[in-house]
Amino acid sequence: GMDSDIGGIVGALDASGLGESTLVWFCSDNGPWLLENRDTELGPNASGSAYPFRGGKFDTWEGGFRSAAIARWSGVIAAGSTTNALATTMDIFATALALADASSSLAERYELDGKDLTPVFTGANDTTPHQCVFLYQGSPSTIDAANMTYENDWGSDVLFAMRCGDLKVHWFTSTAEPSVKMTKLEVPIIWDLSTEGGQRELDEDMLNPDSSAYLSALELVTAQKHAHLTDMVGPNAAGKNQMGMGDYSELAPCADPFSQTKYPGLPNCTITPEAWQPFGVDLSADGEVTPPSLMRLSRG
Repeated sequence: GMDSDIGGIVGALDASGLGESTLVWFCSDNGPWLLENRDTELGPNASGSAYPFRGGKFDTWEGGFRSAAIARWSGVIAAGSTTNALATTMDIFATALALADASSSLAERYELDGKDLTPVFTGANDTTPHQCVFLYQGSPSTIDAANMTYENDWGSDVLFAMRCGDLKVHWFTSTAEPSVKMTKLEVPIIWDLSTEGGQRELDEDMLNPDSSAYLSALELVTAQKHAHLTDMVGPNAAGKNQMGMGDYSELAPCADPFSQTKYPGLPNCTITPEAWQPFGVDLSADGEVTPPSLMRLSRG
């Protein structure tokens, strides 16, 4: 299982004498897949849970984006220590660059969205390096630079939500189960995540749109949103919008059920259980994958 495999990797690092000079980072890419009212390979109504947070995979509620992470760096990260500093998987690259003393040379050519988390790991600074984190849903298919919006196949701006400090704002909400449903909000909804009800994004605990706290929060996040979109898609954007360059399917074979057929020169890493094709197992004539049952992957 995953636990024993990761233990084997960490054990091998220690046995080779590399444990104290290696940062091991374990995290999830998103919250759990919610499978209510479905029969799956894992049994009837098998479902993950992000409790006490709302939502899960495929949405921008806290349960969809907030997930735990574990880091191990013997002699640097204090054993058993914890932090509530907000971080993202984009920070892995930025942190690796900093540890390799490569940040300055790269910063001359690129502006990274990720931040160096070394101060958090060492305990020198336990606060997040991110002023705001921008939460997208899906990939845009068109860009309107004049109005600074992304558009996707749903015809909606895909910047669904933002988190700035303890503030969480939604311009759109979505649900994944039992079917995808997206809602554009006429009035943005905002929570204060420093409260228990705010962290759970309970309807009764959202900020009152008529309150001074709401108006102050909306002014702050709107300014941050405008600055972000100006930098990303505005007429004077600092660089090309990478999210808008998304027609290169060969760069993402893992998302294609028949990647091995279409891209035989690339490793096969299709990730859905129906399409999982380990090396040495051929596609049938009708294009369906017939993997051995032991090689099937569980959803999640």
